[in-house]
Amino acid sequence: MVCTAIIGLPDSSDHLPVLGLRCLRAQAERILDEISCGILFLGVDGIDLDFGLSITNLAEANLNKKMIESAQIVAILADSTKFGRRGLGKVCELDQVQFIITDEGISPGTLRKLNERGIKILIAHSS
Repeated sequence: MVCTAIIGLPDSSDHLPVLGLRCLRAQAERILDEISCGILFLGVDGIDLDFGLSITNLAEANLNKKMIESAQIVAILADSTKFGRRGLGKVCELDQVQFIITDEGISPGTLRKLNERGIKILIAHSS
């Protein structure tokens, strides 16, 4: 209701989901320009050593970029199936990441290459 009132459209549930998300995303991006975050925990759909980090939702890619810019420390949450994959929207380069939290399935070669880039890898062990 608030978003439709701001935009000047009649109150209609047909418009609310799309307009609401757009309104909230734009407001979130403006807020992120003005704040600083200590640690950002962010999930991604792909981690490619050459392309960087990516997600499949293009609409969220810019918001994720803003969150990364506002963070002092970036910790990526991704299971081992995300390595070597690319999503549609690029979020950032690997040099913007300090930590990756993943599972035991990460390959030794990928682990070594990420460590060489100065990224700390935290392995979540299954119980």
